[in-house]
Amino acid sequence: MTAIYCSQNLFGIVQFDEYGVKNTIRLDVLSNGLEKEGDSFYIADWSSVLKVDKSGKIMEVIKGEGWDNIHTVRKFRDQLLIASTGNDKVFLGNEIIFEPRNYGFRGFTYVNSAIPYTGSEILIEMRNLKTMVIFDVDKRKIERMVTLPFLNNMHNATPYYDDLFLVSDGDGIVLFDLEGRLIVKSEKMNWNRGIFVKDRYHVYTVDRNSVYEWNPVNNRVIRRWRGPYTVYKDVKVKNDVVTAGAFFDVIVED
Repeated sequence: MTAIYCSQNLFGIVQFDEYGVKNTIRLDVLSNGLEKEGDSFYIADWSSVLKVDKSGKIMEVIKGEGWDNIHTVRKFRDQLLIASTGNDKVFLGNEIIFEPRNYGFRGFTYVNSAIPYTGSEILIEMRNLKTMVIFDVDKRKIERMVTLPFLNNMHNATPYYDDLFLVSDGDGIVLFDLEGRLIVKSEKMNWNRGIFVKDRYHVYTVDRNSVYEWNPVNNRVIRRWRGPYTVYKDVKVKNDVVTAGAFFDVIVED
């Protein structure tokens, strides 16, 4: 059965199955980027990454010098790939591998995602410039830049298929090509972030309060699950009070 894991700001992780909410893992951390390895999760707090098991037990708190307002976390070559948005940098482990000012960019570019692409390349997103960079980690070289001026927001530029890519906009999810041409845009959603590509016909994304299964081929939302907690409101659950924000990232496994 398909398992869908979503990070939810200020709360932790919410797990869905085909029928709805399956489980919740309360961590009371920022809960931005989410990665899964085996039975463990890596979830981004402000300046550290928590490694937790499926019960929510914290197995390790990983800190990197200079990590600041981590937006995405991924495993790349057995290290954590970190988009450190607060100081506009990308880290691989403790090493700074990309800083926009070193490549001629001026001002704060708002680096808010770093996603593996090929064996040596990653996709880096600079939200303020509405630009995705294909960056070769070995060469420390920008191989290509794709600018998407039609976007209102920009999150989690992600590989799709056949030199096509997906990115979250403020009101949906967009499929585009290497020339920056919009191929298709989903129906209206609400401030999307994380994207997970299962196959050509099944893409998962989260907006503020829901997770969607979307088919880009025929531009159809197959299914939508709403989160169990109201966004940015304290909710009383039994004898406790739960604080939760927007969904941020999503991982799917069968």
